[in-house]
Amino acid sequence: MRMHQHTCIDIFFFHRLFQMISARAINALHHIDWVYKHTNNCKIESASRAACYSVVDKVLASRRSALENEFYEANDSPAMLDRLLSVNEDGPLSDTEIVQNIYSIVGAGNDTTAHSLGHTCLFLAMHPAVQRKLYQELRDVFYTADEPITEEKLKQLSYMECVIKESLRLAPPGATVAREAQEDLTVEGQLIPRGTTVVVSLFALHRRKDFWGADAERFDPDRFLPERCKNRMGCAFMPFNTGSRNCIGSRYAMQIMKIILCKIVRRYELHTELTMERMQFRFDIALKQEQGYSIQFERRVESD
Repeated sequence: MRMHQHTCIDIFFFHRLFQMISARAINALHHIDWVYKHTNNCKIESASRAACYSVVDKVLASRRSALENEFYEANDSPAMLDRLLSVNEDGPLSDTEIVQNIYSIVGAGNDTTAHSLGHTCLFLAMHPAVQRKLYQELRDVFYTADEPITEEKLKQLSYMECVIKESLRLAPPGATVAREAQEDLTVEGQLIPRGTTVVVSLFALHRRKDFWGADAERFDPDRFLPERCKNRMGCAFMPFNTGSRNCIGSRYAMQIMKIILCKIVRRYELHTELTMERMQFRFDIALKQEQGYSIQFERRVESD
């Protein structure tokens, strides 16, 4: 029980930290350090960061001690933390560098993927016809619900690819992106001087009717069929960003989402009372639902 309580507290501080970082990013005044340090948000962020770091410090100390007694090389371990602790190319990483890498993986990888899966499951629960079509594809590709998932099998799931992409269109994990203008720009008559930080809403971009049609707010995986994609501008869809600073884990995230969706949809039928119109998005580091993901799972009874 005590371990469970500590885990809940750690998750609470972790999410509070991300909320404060996200809130600061969209408040121009809070970009000024001497202004931000006098705000209540800064106090909450500092307390949350300290709580999170104390947990990570304990984990680092525990893992270092364990590695000293392990008979295998840390480089051979599949665990990310073991690999970070074993880096020696340009000298070992400092604790600060290790912590920053951990938070990058957790925040930019696990958290965003989890919320993207939550949105995909919600959309499937709201659209039974889409869910049935996806389930039929899974039945066609996998002979049984327990058949191993391989890379070759995942490549055959073309409709699942469309479902995930449409979910990422309506609920991009990183709903906004900031970039620095490298030269003077004029956008719709507005001068943007070189060096200005520009924040682009991918959430709004993915719902533009001139790119996606009059029904841009509707969930329709068929938008990503090859024949409907060929004349669409590439920059109209950027769930993982684009250019030299795009998400380096995009392929990994897609594979993870496909594998987990296979596990879920092959075994359960998804239901929800939520509707598209009642969805309330919260713009955090990862886009999420304000009231959580209200989904009912009904175990499937498969027939041959």
